Amino acid sequence: MVAIDSKTLLKLYYLALVAVVIAGLAVHFMGTAPEAGEVPDLHGEEAAPETEQEEGFWWLEIPLFAAGFAFVGGIILLALSKLGVYPLIKVSEDYYERHNIKKREEQEQKKAGGEQ
Repeated sequence: MVAIDSKTLLKLYYLALVAVVIAGLAVHFMGTAPEAGEVPDLHGEEAAPETEQEEGFWWLEIPLFAAGFAFVGGIILLALSKLGVYPLIKVSEDYYERHNIKKREEQEQKKAGGEQ
């Protein structure tokens, strides 16, 4: 398995963040889909009458709202996982040393018991 240092991971994170922001800008500034009456009818049928459409949520009209919301949501998820999961999986600094010492002691006791 290839070990990746934290600087490389941080660079990848910022690269992904920039890609998300650029994608959000592209989607925001792209033209909207044409209305039903504006699309030419290629089958000779009459276009559907225009109906009043719901506008949607007002906050979706704020520029870069989706990108900002996703960024803040990601930060919140990271914080929750750090606060919630980290204490469950954290081990003391000497955890492995203690277990190696116990193994060595057990092996020495077996050897000493086998010699007698």
